Parts: sequence; C-alpha cells; structure tokens
Amino acid sequence: MSAGIGAGASFYLTLKNSRLVVVLDAKLVVGTGGRGKLGFSVDPGAIKDLVQCVTTLIAREDFRRLAIFEETDEGSPYYYLELLLTAHIATGLSMASLVLLPIDMLERMNENAMRAENAPVIASYITGVDEGNPPEK
Repeated sequence: MSAGIGAGASFYLTLKNSRLVVVLDAKLVVGTGGRGKLGFSVDPGAIKDLVQCVTTLIAREDFRRLAIFEETDEGSPYYYLELLLTAHIATGLSMASLVLLPIDMLERMNENAMRAENAPVIASYITGVDEGNPPEK
C-alpha cells in the first residue's frame, strides 16, 4: 500500500533462454493506491503452433471469417484486433499499413468484405484460385 500522488509504468520485452519474456509493471497513487506486476514467457515453438493452427483453420473449405473474440464490445482491443485480422485476410494489406487506418475505415472494409456479393473475390484472393478461370491440369 502506498500514499501520496504518483504514477509509473514499465514494459520489458526480451529474449531469455530461447523464450520471449514480457514483463508489465504499473503503479498509480492518488491518496492511497497500489502497484501490480505481470510477467510471462512464450516459447517460440508455441507461437509456431498457434500460427499453424490459425492457417489450418483458414484453409478449411467451410472457413468464412475469423471470429476469435467477442464481437459485442466494440471498444475492446479484441474487437480492434479482429478488425485488423479480417481486413488483412480480405485485402492482403500488411498489418503495418492497416494499423495506420482509422477504426471507422476498418469497419467499412470489414462490412464490405462480409457482403455476399464480394465473397467470390475474397475467396479467390485467400485460396489463390480464380473461380472464373480455374487452374489448368
């Protein structure tokens, strides 16, 4: 427990013993306050497994969209992440380019991507197969 006025935060990201280590530390004091710290490590093999799982999911014939997180809370970071991932998959734009766009533009891009009339174009982009011109055998 602390008393006074103050705030502080730190963020550490490092590679230790072949693992990605993330440490978040924050404190806030206005009168009485507190401090918290969170740390975790990620095995690079687990990241590879996650990416492999997502690509396997996307490659499924019945794949429609990436809806990993709750869609109801539009202010959440998960909502924003889903917008970014869906826009990336539907348009092929890099994540670095997409994060520079306003949220309302990402929402419009995703609304257009989810329209039934745009499904063949997006499916062709994702699969690399042009439905109008099937690959020759």
